[in-house]
Amino acid sequence: MERRQLITMAVVLVGGLGVVRPAAASVRLSVAGVAAAPLACVPLWLAQRLGFFEAEGVEVSLGAGPAADALAAQAAPAVPVYATPFDAVVQAHVAARPLQVFAALTRTPQLGLGWHVDGPSPAARQRWRGAVVGVLEHDRTARLARAYLWRPLGRAQRAGAILAPHATSKRLARDFLARRIDAVCVADPWLTRLQRTGVLQLELDTRNPEHSQRLFGGPVLGACLSAAPAVLASHAAELRALARAVQRSLRWLQTASPLDLAGHADVLDLGEDRALFLAVLMHARASFVSDVTPDPVAVHNTLRWLLPHVAGTAADRADAARWFTTRLAPTD
Repeated sequence: MERRQLITMAVVLVGGLGVVRPAAASVRLSVAGVAAAPLACVPLWLAQRLGFFEAEGVEVSLGAGPAADALAAQAAPAVPVYATPFDAVVQAHVAARPLQVFAALTRTPQLGLGWHVDGPSPAARQRWRGAVVGVLEHDRTARLARAYLWRPLGRAQRAGAILAPHATSKRLARDFLARRIDAVCVADPWLTRLQRTGVLQLELDTRNPEHSQRLFGGPVLGACLSAAPAVLASHAAELRALARAVQRSLRWLQTASPLDLAGHADVLDLGEDRALFLAVLMHARASFVSDVTPDPVAVHNTLRWLLPHVAGTAADRADAARWFTTRLAPTD
């Protein structure tokens, strides 16, 4: 009788466990835009490698291209999330595909503008007239150059300057070194790489938060995580877990030693030059946020700079809440 009772209890227990923890299809968050903002997305790669996504119970794929996403989609439904400069959120609104920011990644644009070291003196008048400034055409640096960096120089200084889009960072650096362009506006790792050659004299460096705040008259929002309003409503738990994991990664990044960081150089395709990777992070570390909750003041100030350059959106600036939400903010 006792043995029979034990067997009965075991069956009931196993059956009960099956009822309490039923099998269910997992939800996969697919983060697009990672390749277009490699430095700003370092915390995402670190969150994956350091197990923060797994610890928060969320499955995340970091955009590796349509083919990889199609294969991953066979295993689990994909929920679209975007890791982009805030500029891309503005462009999505213009295209009638509104996105809302739910987590910040950086608090500066992480861009620099510089001349050749033997170029015109910063005090020289008319030095921008006819100057050719190289930018990358596919990473939104050209627009950000106008919105973030060009405007503070003043109309007189930038009059006649020419933005020269380049298809690749390698070609941009080659043209700068060959003096086919006068100045360059670019993000890391190429910004630090050019600095290390000793040929670049920076005039504006928004990787420095203090410099960035002086330039823009307050805080700004650089890169961020966003999603469509319907996705935010239907997958709030997963997106909150994603934000929490990224925040853990960002805080790890702020305190990690060079020895801890060096092993992750390949996330910026710098596995063969760990010294450059560490130099990039030392320059940019302060530009990352430690709290991913979107700052309303930063959002409004960024809109003040971006919207005048986007046709048909000037009236939207006053309604800053439509651009972001704090409902998914992680709780410590």
